[in-house]
Amino acid sequence: MDRKAKIIQFITNPLNILFIILQIFIISFLISSLINFGGSSKNKVTINESNEIVQSETDDASEFNVSQLSNLDIPKENITNIQRALFSVMTENNTSIKTTGLKTNIRNQKDQYFSKQKIHYQTFIVDIEDYKQSYRVTHEWSEEKDNQYLAPNDTVTVSCVYDKDKIKYKNFQCGDKFEIDPKYAILRHYAKMHDFGDFTVFEIEGKLTSFGIEMASSEQTEDVVTEKIKKWVKSMGYSPEGFSFSFYYGESWSEE
Repeated sequence: MDRKAKIIQFITNPLNILFIILQIFIISFLISSLINFGGSSKNKVTINESNEIVQSETDDASEFNVSQLSNLDIPKENITNIQRALFSVMTENNTSIKTTGLKTNIRNQKDQYFSKQKIHYQTFIVDIEDYKQSYRVTHEWSEEKDNQYLAPNDTVTVSCVYDKDKIKYKNFQCGDKFEIDPKYAILRHYAKMHDFGDFTVFEIEGKLTSFGIEMASSEQTEDVVTEKIKKWVKSMGYSPEGFSFSFYYGESWSEE
């Protein structure tokens, strides 16, 4: 049998044809996988009963987007940093996260400006309605690029919502990197910037949940001062619940 006849016999054999088709399919699949390796390894899609793509999910913070943040009058850099921090804490509470199209609601927003230090402060709670989860965002910024009062690597804090009166989704068991509510460190930091008038507030080493208060005069009682600080805490968007107060009079302490 000559070579031409052997080729004709090979390609007319049904088993050989099936083998060739199978090889073509495998090769095409491998080529397609290699081409899409970079993107498909990050993104996932969910298909509903009508075979429609209903969402895409990601493991990459750069693809995560909360569009409602763009409605806030804050620097773009802060929006980027908030999204990254929010993505980070959400990955601790979810196996996968939607990239875009999140249904969100921003509430309990509070803004302050510390004129002496030229620091803008803002806090709010963002509800992620798709996941029935809420997170607290607190951040700061300044028009001065090298403002000494700005913490260069800590201008954005995203945590669980610790204030019980502000929790929307009661069944959400939130977890974050903080051992205690970060409000204590945040508010002790800003209390040192705020002008309370006839008393000053400072941090007490080893007492993470306490305000140290130095009285400039004895004209106001401790109860009055305590209420002033609690009112200020509320104006900053947080609950004063959990704080303790230590008063300093020259050489002696009084704790409440």
